[in-house]
Amino acid sequence: MSERAVNIGLLRGRRLGALLLGAWLGAALPSWAQATPEEAGPARTASTQTVSPQPAPDTLTAEQRDYMATLDRFLAAQDYNSLAAQILKPEISAHLKPALDWTRTGTMSGRSIIVPLVYASLLWELGVNYPQFADFKTSSGIVALYALLVAHADGPKCADPTAPSHRIEMIGKQYRKQFETIAALPDDKRRRAINAAIDMERTTAELRANDKYLCRFGVQETLDILQKHQGEKLKETTPKSDFAGFEIELPLDANYEPSFLPREQWAKKQAALRAGFSKLLASFVATYKQRAAQAAPSTLPQTAPQSP
Repeated sequence: MSERAVNIGLLRGRRLGALLLGAWLGAALPSWAQATPEEAGPARTASTQTVSPQPAPDTLTAEQRDYMATLDRFLAAQDYNSLAAQILKPEISAHLKPALDWTRTGTMSGRSIIVPLVYASLLWELGVNYPQFADFKTSSGIVALYALLVAHADGPKCADPTAPSHRIEMIGKQYRKQFETIAALPDDKRRRAINAAIDMERTTAELRANDKYLCRFGVQETLDILQKHQGEKLKETTPKSDFAGFEIELPLDANYEPSFLPREQWAKKQAALRAGFSKLLASFVATYKQRAAQAAPSTLPQTAPQSP
């Protein structure tokens, strides 16, 4: 996915229609997302967590089924720009329910990390734009934490380590508001949110296959594209840095296939990383709490009080 398409929070301010108010909205979310922070209990273990299937075909219109099939095609074709746009910029309100169903089920069945990332963005926009769904902001944060864990856990599968490293960095920046929301929770609720994300990662671990999106857009892909287009004149763009003389825009290759390492080369590393997930997330979330505290305006007077 290009950097132009990385920022997928595109739904803000759009009216989604009366369907948002239907009872089906809660059914589109996992049990951990349906509970409010006050109702949420400790995260369940992977052995007790259930994943609901896609809605029965007869509950969807033919147009909605076609819409979900389109999302499948975009994902299979690595057309991540179109996938995010279809979900986060729905043309009609009737697309919201299948978008929630598709992203939720895809997340819980271990599909590409792009699916929970888009799901987190969709939940966030619902929570921001509709006061009755404000708790979805916490759910969005849990899903974003889950995606972060997936990037850490499955990153060792990538032959190019710069690809997942870059994705982890982008998640930290792109989902800053979600992580700040989790960081602002009371201690017990913050621990529950972290445990829920860890529980999700544990549940989907054996379901997740090699992820092209996670293992793309690193240094190796850049080198491969430059090699492929060697001798061609590439488009120059305005440099983002004052220290760069010029920048070039690399053509995207929708058919690019990243390389993956065999299981024996990543399994032990993944196990070691997963064993430290509790400490990893606790430390990660704490940084956002510290940033929020540092950004808060001081309550102290700007100057010493003057004597009368």
